[in-house]
Amino acid sequence: MSDYLHNLLQGGSSYNVKKKNGSATINPATDDETGLKNFQPIAENILRNDGSGYSIYRYHHSSDHAQKYYDLVVINLVEPAED
Repeated sequence: MSDYLHNLLQGGSSYNVKKKNGSATINPATDDETGLKNFQPIAENILRNDGSGYSIYRYHHSSDHAQKYYDLVVINLVEPAED
């Protein structure tokens, strides 16, 4: 597993990760607009690095704000996640 993927799966101050059955769901730490804004660089980086030990299964934009913020990214892991 790459260092990038390993670090991503640890979670961070601006996002949460839930691992289950060879996939990971990544979403903002909070649902407010600030939380969504803070999550955007994470989501964009995940999408940009598709193929680096995972594939994008699904992503979603929030419809609660004028701007289309990513509020969910689900990835399928090529290698099993280490808990």
